[in-house]
Amino acid sequence: MLDTGCERSLVPRKLVPTATLTPTDVKVFAANGTAIPLLGSVTLCFTIQGVPLKADLLVTEAVEELLWELRGQYTI
Repeated sequence: MLDTGCERSLVPRKLVPTATLTPTDVKVFAANGTAIPLLGSVTLCFTIQGVPLKADLLVTEAVEELLWELRGQYTI
């Protein structure tokens, strides 16, 4: 899901079950102010139309689908 209001991208653990997580001190909150518990972070490498990209994602069990932040955290 594209979320134009989020500042960081979140991925549910079930989508990256075997990924090695890096500890993070980042704190994130839902729109209603509730803290979202994080398990860590992961760098996801992927390709769109032949262009290799990387995205740093925060991993949590509190979301059901990938929430993409669209403000330029992706690198080529």
